[in-house]
Amino acid sequence: MNAQLKPVEDFTISAVPPNMVDLVWPQCAPLVQRVIDKAPDDIVLDKVREECAKGDTLLTIVSRETTIIALNILNVVTLDTGKRVLTIPISAGDEMPLWMERFMEVMKQIAKDYECTAIRGFAAREGWIKLLQPLGYKKLHTVLQYEIEE
Repeated sequence: MNAQLKPVEDFTISAVPPNMVDLVWPQCAPLVQRVIDKAPDDIVLDKVREECAKGDTLLTIVSRETTIIALNILNVVTLDTGKRVLTIPISAGDEMPLWMERFMEVMKQIAKDYECTAIRGFAAREGWIKLLQPLGYKKLHTVLQYEIEE
């Protein structure tokens, strides 16, 4: 086990059923908003909630007692080749180095349950690479964007 990523036993990692999303959303919305603040042209808060509540995406939460300290939104994508990939388009919260290793174990099982052969995350910041490389992630792509001005 990586010395930087020792899990703390008082965390609970849970998948939120679609019919329960609205119950936890008041604590989740501010965490998602932090991601939106970094990518304001990409994500809409109400759409994220709606997709979780419809079951189009899976909301997973990390909590300590009744307080949600982090969340991850998961989505299964079937590539043109037929390969199924579990993606993490949104990840937000606090104390990630303390729970990330245990969360990855949960993610691996969810990926297997959905018959996925890989897990992919989308990082808005380079700091994610430092956090996830010790867990076996490797940088796959770099996305560049050019804005078309009117």
